[in-house]
Amino acid sequence: LPAGSFAQPFSSPFASAAAPPTNYGPVGGMDFASPMRSNRMPGSEVPMHSPMASQVGGGRGDPLDPSENPGGPKRALIVGCDYAGKPGTLRAGVQDGLQWMRFFMKRCGLLEQDIRFLSDDPAQYSTKARPDAAVATRDNVLRGLQWLVSRSAPGDQLFFVFCGHGAQIVVEDQGRKLCECAVVPTDVCDGGDHPRVVTHTDVHKALLAVPQGAQVTVVNDSCHAGRPLDRSGPDYLTEYVGRG
Repeated sequence: LPAGSFAQPFSSPFASAAAPPTNYGPVGGMDFASPMRSNRMPGSEVPMHSPMASQVGGGRGDPLDPSENPGGPKRALIVGCDYAGKPGTLRAGVQDGLQWMRFFMKRCGLLEQDIRFLSDDPAQYSTKARPDAAVATRDNVLRGLQWLVSRSAPGDQLFFVFCGHGAQIVVEDQGRKLCECAVVPTDVCDGGDHPRVVTHTDVHKALLAVPQGAQVTVVNDSCHAGRPLDRSGPDYLTEYVGRG
């Protein structure tokens, strides 16, 4: 599946104010009837409106532009989505992202200016010098991935963490449904019948720019983690998972 394309029309669960469906439209995978998650990293409690989040995100200029704010040899892109006010709301996506931020800074030695935190919580992104570059939209996630990998060199340590919903996109339906996995940014519904997800092909293509000798760690705190890293042919496609 080419990056950014979809095999068939996609009905979004966020499009209606009615009770959320069990499946993520006809090509489903997201279960909006599941219990809310409340993941916590042991020993790490960060308030939802922690001032630490407002400090992270680069210096002057565009924090997602690697020519203006390239970052150091250890850097991380963290995305946390709660989808507030929409069917399928989570209560811990943003909080989990903040916990990961604290973990990287306190335990892994990452500097504040080398972390990009994207969220859909106005209390987080509105405090940034460039609020528009701190919202967890599809475009910003893709730009964040480019920031993460640009100018990478052997010995660098790169981290991409997504906390939110995952989804499946059916790409083959000949006797059995095979799906491309994706993560779901906050503007998933803005594309109408073509949901604005970040497929694992998108992630894979971005990471191809990382040179040998650099280390990449990808953490998907979502359903349908898939295989965004090592691939051989179409082996990254997964069986469709029915929900109900």
